[in-house]
Amino acid sequence: MKHKKIKQLGIQSFYVVGGGLCIVILFVVFLINYGRYWNSDYNTLKRKYPIIREDYVYELMNTVFIESNSAITDSLELTKIICFAHVHSSTLREVIEAIEDSIASNQDRQYLLDQLDKTVYLWDNQRLNNNWLLTPNDLNQISRNDTTDYWQEYRKKFGTSGKLGFSKPVFNKSKQIAIVERSIRGDWLMGRGDIIICRKVNGQWKIIKEENLWIN
Repeated sequence: MKHKKIKQLGIQSFYVVGGGLCIVILFVVFLINYGRYWNSDYNTLKRKYPIIREDYVYELMNTVFIESNSAITDSLELTKIICFAHVHSSTLREVIEAIEDSIASNQDRQYLLDQLDKTVYLWDNQRLNNNWLLTPNDLNQISRNDTTDYWQEYRKKFGTSGKLGFSKPVFNKSKQIAIVERSIRGDWLMGRGDIIICRKVNGQWKIIKEENLWIN
């Protein structure tokens, strides 16, 4: 009986040690991947993530959300955009479902909803006007410690325009209606998030409605 008990305890100890070792290995793998992520530049990222390629997406972005100015030569004046498109949120779905009939038909709404997914997309840095796509490697160079302020350090490196984030736009079938989720951050208490509905009028994209999600 005593021998059997000792044998059982040995098996239990083996599982405890093995389980602990697995946790340590997973933690080490996490740290390695975390370090690789924060050191990833754009060329590295575009080998890992799907790039948004549709022409009509960039037509919308460049005419509505990003100012085109060929005279800009100082990189600090470029529009700073998070290189990853925001993943489509549940709030975006709710806003699409609630669009008025005067803006979109039931068929339009369903077509818009069918495009929502959880894929992480990368913007094409060659197709956005006057942009600086902020990568994890860029943001990792901002000093983070008790004696520095994040946003002061951010402005020293990237300028005063803050940083923008956009979801991949979704369109109705005729490409006359588009919806984008946008975030803007410029300081600890200077930011907002919106869902923006656009319509093509006489061949030109116009913002027709903005739904504020948060502000600080």
